[in-house]
Amino acid sequence: MEEVNAKPETKTESEVVSKSVSDPSTTEELLEFVQGQLGDMQKRLQDMTDVILGRIDSLGTRINDLERNMNDLIEAAEVDPDPKSGSDAKRFDLES
Repeated sequence: MEEVNAKPETKTESEVVSKSVSDPSTTEELLEFVQGQLGDMQKRLQDMTDVILGRIDSLGTRINDLERNMNDLIEAAEVDPDPKSGSDAKRFDLES
């Protein structure tokens, strides 16, 4: 009698994954599946957009604060460029 060394059929990981996702068999099921996937993608895109816009707004606020601080420093550091002109030179006033 002949021995048969038959291996049990094993499926690849991709086959298992593809079967584990609800496998639409009709056009209506496929349409629902695709619409669900598109809805999920749209929600994720909207969430990412909201995060990005929030970060841009925050960055804009920080840039405005930086510009305001730089202008304050420039105004505080302004000195008469020609000390011979006879006008009193502005000095740093650390108390103001």
